[in-house]
Amino acid sequence: MKADEILMDEIRAGNSQAFDVLIYRYEKSILNYLYRWVGDFHHAEELCQEVFLRVYKSALRFDSNQKFSSWIYRIANNLCIDEYRKNKHVKKIDIEGIEVPSDENLEEIVEKQELQECVKKAVMALPESHRAVLILKHYQNLSYNEIGEILNCPVGTVKSRMHYALMELKKALLK
Repeated sequence: MKADEILMDEIRAGNSQAFDVLIYRYEKSILNYLYRWVGDFHHAEELCQEVFLRVYKSALRFDSNQKFSSWIYRIANNLCIDEYRKNKHVKKIDIEGIEVPSDENLEEIVEKQELQECVKKAVMALPESHRAVLILKHYQNLSYNEIGEILNCPVGTVKSRMHYALMELKKALLK
């Protein structure tokens, strides 16, 4: 297997197959990185194409003494920063009703959104009795006694349901 830097030398020499190899090696990881930045898969795909276009156009300027992987991620990162600045006129971003200032790290916002979506799906997949206990306890901040009253069941049953809900949630999130 040829080193990425050697492939860049071959691209400079006109070998388009070398470029295909680099795309194959990096497309998924770059796309994933871009998606975490922008939070929209289709937009991330467009940006990924732009990253590889920039790699190809900049092949003549690439210094074979530097690490290719660092270089391509820098291109992707700079593209994301450009996109972020271009869209900075949006003052607030809404995440499940929570307003986040636009100067907060976009990557952190995207990660929070993804985690919230995973947790939301996992909670919705719980059996209703477990879901109810979990939501009442963790999202409504109710005591076990209050939950027992609402669900008309003993506190021991509420605690048991919470235990099983958390175990199921953990199992779903670790998949």
